[in-house]
Amino acid sequence: MSWSWLSWAYTFSLTVGTAYTVIAFFMGHHGGGHDGGHDGGHGDGGDGGDHSMHFPLFSPIAIAIFMTAFGAGGMIGLELLKNRHPAMSLAVAVGSGLVFALTIASAMAFVFRKTVSTSVARESDVIGVEAVVVVTIPANGVGKISYDAAGSKYTATARSMAGTEIRQDARVVVRERDGNSLVVVPK
Repeated sequence: MSWSWLSWAYTFSLTVGTAYTVIAFFMGHHGGGHDGGHDGGHGDGGDGGDHSMHFPLFSPIAIAIFMTAFGAGGMIGLELLKNRHPAMSLAVAVGSGLVFALTIASAMAFVFRKTVSTSVARESDVIGVEAVVVVTIPANGVGKISYDAAGSKYTATARSMAGTEIRQDARVVVRERDGNSLVVVPK
C-alpha cells in the first residue's frame, strides 16, 4: 500500500485550515461583527446565573486551527521521520492538531470569560448607583435613566419611588428593581 496520499492530505488540511482562518479573520474585521453596546438593557435581571461564554471545542475556528496544525505537523513529521514508516507522521499530525486546537480553544474561552464577566451588570452592581435621567420620569409613570456599572454604560426604564416627576438631566440614585424597571430617588 502506498502512503503518498498522506502528503496530499496534509497539504489539503494545511491549505483549507489556513484559508478558513484568514477569511474568518478578515470577515470579523470588515463585516459580520456587531458593535455590541448595552443601550436598552440593564444587566442580568438579578437571577445570579452563570452568564459567561464558553468557547466550544468544535467551533469552526477550533476545527480550522486543528486542520492547519494537523497539516503542518504531518508535513514536518513526514520530513523528520522519512526513514521510518509514513504512518508515524500521523501521530505527529494528530498530536500537533490536538495540542494547537486545545490550546487556542482554551485561550479563547479564557478571554471570552474575562470580557463577558466584566461587561454584565448584576442587580447588586446597580442598587445604590448614581444615574442621570435621560427621559423625564413623569409622576406615577416611567422614564429612562443612564448609569455606569461593571465598567459599561447602561440605560434602563425607571420610575420614581415617591411617584413624583423627575426632570431630564436630574441626578438620581437607584434604590431597587421593580420588574423590568429600576426605582430611583432624586439625589
